[in-house]
Amino acid sequence: MSTPAAHTVVPFWHRLGEISKYPLQSGAITNVILFTVLRIADLLPLGIAGLVVSAVLWAGILKYAAEVLVQTAHGRLDAPEYSMQVGESQAWDQIKLQILLWLMMFVGMLVLAAFVGPGPAQLWVLFVAIAIPGATITLAMTNNLWAALNPAGWIELMSAFGWPYFVVAAMCALYQLGGANAQAFAEALPFMPSFVTYLFTWFITHYVLVATFHLMGYLVYQYADRIGHEVKRDEAPAKLRKLHQDPDQGLVDEAEALVQDGRADDAVKLLDGHIASRGGTVLVHDHYRKLLKATQDNGALIRHTLGYVQVLLAQDNLKRALELMQEGYALDPAFAPDIADDIHRLAQRASQTGQHPLALKLIAGFHKRWPKHKDIARNYLFAAKLMTDKLNREEQALQLLTQLKAFRPDDALMPEIDAQIQFLQSLASAAKPTPR
Repeated sequence: MSTPAAHTVVPFWHRLGEISKYPLQSGAITNVILFTVLRIADLLPLGIAGLVVSAVLWAGILKYAAEVLVQTAHGRLDAPEYSMQVGESQAWDQIKLQILLWLMMFVGMLVLAAFVGPGPAQLWVLFVAIAIPGATITLAMTNNLWAALNPAGWIELMSAFGWPYFVVAAMCALYQLGGANAQAFAEALPFMPSFVTYLFTWFITHYVLVATFHLMGYLVYQYADRIGHEVKRDEAPAKLRKLHQDPDQGLVDEAEALVQDGRADDAVKLLDGHIASRGGTVLVHDHYRKLLKATQDNGALIRHTLGYVQVLLAQDNLKRALELMQEGYALDPAFAPDIADDIHRLAQRASQTGQHPLALKLIAGFHKRWPKHKDIARNYLFAAKLMTDKLNREEQALQLLTQLKAFRPDDALMPEIDAQIQFLQSLASAAKPTPR
């Protein structure tokens, strides 16, 4: 094996939040939900066939988890959409490995307890339990079941990783414990239907499995030089590369290489220059934002948001535009892109997706920012209806429309505004207590 290239990696203990949320990425959560829904088959009266179906489902999710481990070990931190690198045989080997590890633990405990004593038996159980992540890593990286079951190999791997291995082993155990507690919590809820509890339990099981395999893969990636692992970032399968092909992928890869070399500022400058001179695809913009967040450059992040929102609106990508607006308001309450013509459709989309406070925030102060704009009455009428229909703020809606009528008495929408004012006044009258 050739000497692995040196690479700088953020330590796993600085990425615990990202590792825990890894299964929420689109590629991972799709598989987690899919295999959770398929677990409905376990409820069917299939007899022996049911055991076969259950085994197939376990093989499917383990196949995906092994793919996650391998991809992470090669520095690819985005969850794969499909499992293309790991074969079906390794998925079944992962099942065999877990069964054989538990058998080794149980049989070894009985033998040692009978011939040596309870102390050594307990140490053997602890040793095998700690070795499970190492055995899993060995199988995923070598596709060799017998090597994964070799205790001498476990010791060698633990020694090569050093103390970080034992931290990760403990974290894997904590992930599993957290999953079990979440399942127990769901089962303890008094009004939770058993069917929902069943699916929730499997969802947590699959979620924790994917997060655990990602953590193990990251351990390999971070300490590749210690174990002689060669990180090969460009070895994604051709089909996978084609699936994710982007015109600016090369630029993003170049920026990511700079980050891995500890030159995050240079990566920011590279992408900033490209965006300023030639624009860029969504991939470039989103990666640029990711770098700005990592370097905590909120000023640059706000400036980019101001321009990028307009690009997204031109592409009719309202969903992402709303996400950026929300981020902008969080960074700076005075955040206000120059998008007067698009405020109404953005507010409508925000309301349609249940983001009513965001819709009102978009409209707030519209007449001050654009005092001569044709949409002043339309936007405030929409805001008043939103307050009335969705937020139970009729008094504020009436006050807003009364001010609007005084501000724009000749607007073409005044008949509709008057009708809404009368409606709100009738509601206010009906709400007053009847005198005795």
